[in-house]
Amino acid sequence: LKLKMKFIGKSVITQGNLNNNHLYLRAFINKFPNHLIGGKNKISAAIHKAKVHADGNIIETDIDGEKGIFRARSWVRNFLKNNQAKRGDHIAVYEIFPNEYLVKIVSD
Repeated sequence: LKLKMKFIGKSVITQGNLNNNHLYLRAFINKFPNHLIGGKNKISAAIHKAKVHADGNIIETDIDGEKGIFRARSWVRNFLKNNQAKRGDHIAVYEIFPNEYLVKIVSD
């Protein structure tokens, strides 16, 4: 089975991402379905969650629409560390199924 990945967007990794364990989705947040985007805190989280595939793990999370990041962040530290990510690197997000996304480090 060959996955047909649809490119959603790319963003640069900042020192803030590395310090705070999050990934910015702001530049392409409009490419995600509205039902995955919640408010600024867990109380106002989206009802539906995305499945995010990263380094062989699957994380269920909505998107914090105010901050423009995946709400679940505990996995990001290991993802950045395992990929030896540094400021200036890029992440790319691909849709692999409806509401399922692959996140990976890519060259510019």
